[in-house]
Amino acid sequence: METGLEDWQQLIIGVGITTAAWIAATLLTKPADEQTLKSFCKKINPGGQGWTHVYEAISAEGGAIEGDAVNLPRGILCMVLGSAFVYASLFATGLWLYGQVLPAISLSMVAAAACIALFNLWRKQ
Repeated sequence: METGLEDWQQLIIGVGITTAAWIAATLLTKPADEQTLKSFCKKINPGGQGWTHVYEAISAEGGAIEGDAVNLPRGILCMVLGSAFVYASLFATGLWLYGQVLPAISLSMVAAAACIALFNLWRKQ
């Protein structure tokens, strides 16, 4: 369908509409109740300072949380390493299939390093 707009203009409009919709949904809907947040924290142990008040409310009631809260920076690093492992593995596989040995070896080494680092960090988690 021809709109008469450039591709970048369509993208900006789409992003603007999406952003306005999620901001409106955030402001117009009621927040989750305290009990739901407490239940979530007990099951998931989310990290970050935004959950401090929920953890304090659980402690004030005499409740306990099993395990430690997720270390948010470490969790983000694990996500980056996992993504690097997956993408490096996929591209290395393609390079092996096309017989491009040197780039395939390089990406295989990147994938292996990301995998090892991820497992080491995950054990500390």
